[in-house]
Amino acid sequence: MSHDSLLEKLILNHCWQTYEILYSNFTPAARFSSEFLSAVELALVTNLFQLSIEIDAAKHVLHIREEWKSEDYKLTVLSYSYNLLDKDKHTIIRADSLPHHKVDYKGHPLAYFPHHIHDRKGRICSFSGNLHDFVMKCLDILSV
Repeated sequence: MSHDSLLEKLILNHCWQTYEILYSNFTPAARFSSEFLSAVELALVTNLFQLSIEIDAAKHVLHIREEWKSEDYKLTVLSYSYNLLDKDKHTIIRADSLPHHKVDYKGHPLAYFPHHIHDRKGRICSFSGNLHDFVMKCLDILSV
């Protein structure tokens, strides 16, 4: 298998996992599938996945941005940002992998540096860097 076809397979697998996480936890708008496919097509060319989806009737939006690299037959997320926005497009919570924070709001080292989340109060908290974990935090917030 050539490197390019292996990379495509890795990207498609990662995108399918993302689709499963989103579709199994939210009821996205009807256009979600076509928008998702467009994002996947672009990711196959650029190694950059970007998607904004309306995730509920209250019009909350989940914005996902991941940039990848392929190394040793693995797809690695180079950088990401996950954002939950309200209907007016104001950030509720966001997570990213930029190394600009080393400690949480209590002064403790981040458990998974450089991964961190900015909570509802704007505080820096430890975060795993996993999209599924971010989705679970979003569900907690939206269920309140």
